[in-house]
Amino acid sequence: PSSELALSFESNLMTLSAPDLRVMDDRAVAGVSFTTAVLQMHYKNDPQIWFYLTVSLNDPRGAATDDVQPIDKYSCAPIAHTAFLSNRRYGRLGNGSAQFSTSTWSDFRHFEWRVNRSEFATILSELGSPGRRNDEGICVPYSSFSLNPEDYFVGAYFVGPELHQHPNGIKQEVGHATRNLQIWGEK
Repeated sequence: PSSELALSFESNLMTLSAPDLRVMDDRAVAGVSFTTAVLQMHYKNDPQIWFYLTVSLNDPRGAATDDVQPIDKYSCAPIAHTAFLSNRRYGRLGNGSAQFSTSTWSDFRHFEWRVNRSEFATILSELGSPGRRNDEGICVPYSSFSLNPEDYFVGAYFVGPELHQHPNGIKQEVGHATRNLQIWGEK
């Protein structure tokens, strides 16, 4: 088994704009746009149990702290948030990695994030319980996560901006590209 998980890619973010946040029917329909790398980490004994590890590249509001959103009501999965900065509990920058920015950029920048067993165990200890939808479609916790980092695998990944559709047709723009995406484990 690997002792370290690594994610590497090059990204540019030429434009990213959206109007202020509006909430309708308890849902965010427009708001500040941000860009993240997301790893969906599945529990190997039940792949229907997972959590998200999100690492922010860009957010005009500032960098995410190392914290956990207990259960995302749309996916029923907890989310561990961090950012491409040094001195983080949920991982660290790889060699030569670009850092988090509150502004956009036009050149391709290399980003690399690494998580060792100890950092992964910290994430697991702070996550709480995953959720499942009950018969009424509501997310409810049902069991605890395994605290063993070896019990998880990368089930999906995503790198890119999040932009919400505005109900009044207010213009939003995004210009983003990602290349050379790699995910690997090292001993």
